[in-house]
Amino acid sequence: MVDEGGSWSSGSHTYADPGTYTIVLTVSDGTGSGSSTVQYVVVSPNTAPTVTSIAAPSTPRRTGKPVTALATFSDPDIGDTHTATWEWGDGTTSAGTVSDVLQTVLGVHAYASAGIYTVKLTITDAAGASGSRSYQYTVVYDPHAGAVTGGGWIMSPAGSYAPNPSMARKATLEVSARYRRRSHTPEGETEFKLTGMDFHSRSYDWLVVSGTTARIRGAGTINGRGHYEFMVTAIDDRVGHGGVDKFRIRIWNAAGVVYDNRRDSEGYSEDATVLGGGSIVIHR
Repeated sequence: MVDEGGSWSSGSHTYADPGTYTIVLTVSDGTGSGSSTVQYVVVSPNTAPTVTSIAAPSTPRRTGKPVTALATFSDPDIGDTHTATWEWGDGTTSAGTVSDVLQTVLGVHAYASAGIYTVKLTITDAAGASGSRSYQYTVVYDPHAGAVTGGGWIMSPAGSYAPNPSMARKATLEVSARYRRRSHTPEGETEFKLTGMDFHSRSYDWLVVSGTTARIRGAGTINGRGHYEFMVTAIDDRVGHGGVDKFRIRIWNAAGVVYDNRRDSEGYSEDATVLGGGSIVIHR
């Protein structure tokens, strides 16, 4: 486009591929006289956006209550626009609310079922390039989902007990946990005994019952002393998990993990040790 006085000209073009392009501008006065000028333009490849962080509640949320997640992202392509999709880990997805100015993505979701979920965000730019990041974990509880009780013994494998890694002996356990009516904090007791270690729970933070698996997190003492965090995974499934009940307990403090009978497994996995005797019962 040229103004009527002929003092300037403008134009636009979108390049489909990266590269170095030559732009030639020729101006003519309509009589055949004119002049040209040359300009070189370097078009860089499109760069995919990167999800740099995801912040979500660190405390458990009750089923039906909104869970809010906020992510940040970066994109070196100035002026790019973006869309985003949240995957909430329960089989549902939702569009994220994107601010290209602040480079943030907001997501809100209410879970219908108790569980421990991995949240994933994928952000896509206008050219179709995308980047993803996952957040682990969002803990969702349902005080009406059930309770767990159990007792018995397991063979504690070598490497489980940090103060004596070579020890592989029988360990005994008792566990009970439930929510009282109108209470959002579970009650009960977890006791785990191994040669040299007598762990007793002091309080529970949460109880998540999902299918045939119950998970408990709380704090307690070893041999009546100290402050230790713990998490129990108790499985009541004589069919779905090989026809046996299973149990796992992980105990740690600020110095590190003191005991974990499935030390090489991810913390929230259902990898657990088969009970040598006794049973786990999830009460609906």
